[in-house]
Amino acid sequence: MDLRISDEPVCKPAHDPFTLLLTCFLCFGIIISYIPQHWRIIAKQTSEGISPWYLLLGSTSAAAGMLNVVTLQWGVVRCCSVWTVGQCLENTIGIVQVTILWAMFSLIVVLFLLYYPPSARHHHIRHVREYTDEEQEREEEEEEEIQELLVATAEWNEAKALCALVLVHLIISIFVTFFLVLSSPPPSQSIPSRQAELWAGFCGITASLFACFQYAPQLWKTYKDRLVGALSIPMMCIQCPGAVLFIVSLAVREGTNWTSWLPYAAAGIMQGLLLILCIVWKVRQARLGIDDFGNPLSPPPESHPEPSTWGLGLEFGNGRGNGLVDGLEQGESGPPGLGLPELDGQQVEAAWREAEDRRAAEAQDGEAGAGETTPLIVRATTQTGKVVLPWLSWGRRR
Repeated sequence: MDLRISDEPVCKPAHDPFTLLLTCFLCFGIIISYIPQHWRIIAKQTSEGISPWYLLLGSTSAAAGMLNVVTLQWGVVRCCSVWTVGQCLENTIGIVQVTILWAMFSLIVVLFLLYYPPSARHHHIRHVREYTDEEQEREEEEEEEIQELLVATAEWNEAKALCALVLVHLIISIFVTFFLVLSSPPPSQSIPSRQAELWAGFCGITASLFACFQYAPQLWKTYKDRLVGALSIPMMCIQCPGAVLFIVSLAVREGTNWTSWLPYAAAGIMQGLLLILCIVWKVRQARLGIDDFGNPLSPPPESHPEPSTWGLGLEFGNGRGNGLVDGLEQGESGPPGLGLPELDGQQVEAAWREAEDRRAAEAQDGEAGAGETTPLIVRATTQTGKVVLPWLSWGRRR
């Protein structure tokens, strides 16, 4: 069996340093290009702004494209039994390339579900339930009960259903692929059977169709929201030019045809349109002073009431040695025609004690008339511990 495989033309190991270097560079580039999107969702703790239909079409397109390459290169994979590990890896690195692409995109689907906005998962409803006859006897005054129930939103149910569909499509496609390549007798060990070729063509065409429509839901959602959301602009800046190199490296692989690289060409064009739209909204957000999710970049300034310039409090004992009249800025004068004395802390305290003694003496002698306030120099309130200037309160009704 091994001798028959080794006699096949496709099993003659080819060594192309340029193609190998380009493919390895693209494999690392794919991983690096998706890291900004993964990190953005994790750092922001939300997947808001990403369309589940975009993820459905993108995942199924990536899976179909991957299985297309696996089916067409299955004869090359069989040659690994007579090759060294290095020869096998070099000649099947195209499969590794599309598998990495599928895995990195599928990780976005997982993060989309994990970081789906909690506020968008459920909503409250008011549920009215009438009491039964037995309950009405116990609670005669009440006829109904209002309960708040948590109900999953239609968007959350749709997202879960679409992601489940991604998993079902993957399982069925993998089963059909390996069933055909393993069970169908090919005319040779290196050429896929007629059934396998038809399946590979079907996967390639469906991958192309899904890729063409993949970005349509995301383009519409981003256009409608007028926000970038959780989409990563750096990821798209890396992937758009990288799509050209990806297509070239895949087209020169042994056994591939136009159905293998067409999905990625369509996806690259649509992604370029999405990148342009995101840049336009990014400029708009900067002009409006909002972030990628519509929140203000800086909180609005808090409004504080203007302090009265006719403040009555005089604070002392603050450790600074000078009395400060509340509501007066430094260097600001008091009411017209009234000069405020320059008092230090000890003078204020002495004046306060003197005024209190005088007030107590006048109260005992009955010199002060009913409802009349003695014009003290200063006095202190017991609630705030501040000294007030009562002459500023003349003319006020008590």
